[in-house]
Amino acid sequence: MQRLDEKLVLLHRAPNLATAELLRGVLVNEGIRVFLRAPRLSPFIGVDETDILVPSSEEKAAREVLEAFLEPDGDPGGREAPEGDSGSPGTGPEGGRGDREEGGGRP
Repeated sequence: MQRLDEKLVLLHRAPNLATAELLRGVLVNEGIRVFLRAPRLSPFIGVDETDILVPSSEEKAAREVLEAFLEPDGDPGGREAPEGDSGSPGTGPEGGRGDREEGGGRP
């Protein structure tokens, strides 16, 4: 096992463990070492918040990755479809058939 001889810094405090695990996966996929710590425990619902820690040498890269993930294209709401895009093709009132029914290729 590799020993970590550098200081860990708090990168982000996630509202729950599930969110922390998601963000951890994003960071690990970018090659950043990540450590999770649950600072506050509740006897009724378990872990309230989870700290995401990274080595100090990787803090800058981790912040850039996290910022890009949490606020894509500078829009904190993020993931909405562009205006006029109603979803996947073929999901309209025709039930996915579009104008193929007209004429049907038969006389």
